[in-house]
Amino acid sequence: MRTLLVFIFTAFFALPAAAQELQQFNAQQVPTPKDTCYQNKIVYGRWSRTKGAMLYINGILIDPSEIENLKNARRFKNEKWRGKKIKVKGDLCIHYCSPYEQCLSDGIMRFLKNVQYLKRTCKAD
Repeated sequence: MRTLLVFIFTAFFALPAAAQELQQFNAQQVPTPKDTCYQNKIVYGRWSRTKGAMLYINGILIDPSEIENLKNARRFKNEKWRGKKIKVKGDLCIHYCSPYEQCLSDGIMRFLKNVQYLKRTCKAD
């Protein structure tokens, strides 16, 4: 009985120390690099949407609020553009995800910001 109490007592006080060591180990991981942006890039691709209603063109996300600022924004509100080939110009940014973030693939998320125009095109993908 006495050995059981000693075991429980040591286990109880040893767990917080182990948790602290694990926490320190996680804090020492390599930091993720900051976002990288390339200005004035033109992207060609097919218009589609994600489950969260964000525009998705060839693996690049576009926030719908970016399109609201365009002159021809009303044309792109409805879904008749889905599957059509379009051309978009804006700043292409790459977000490097930390280990606990959800990214689409490869630990990076590509997105366009400061969209300058969005046009329908006939150019191949």
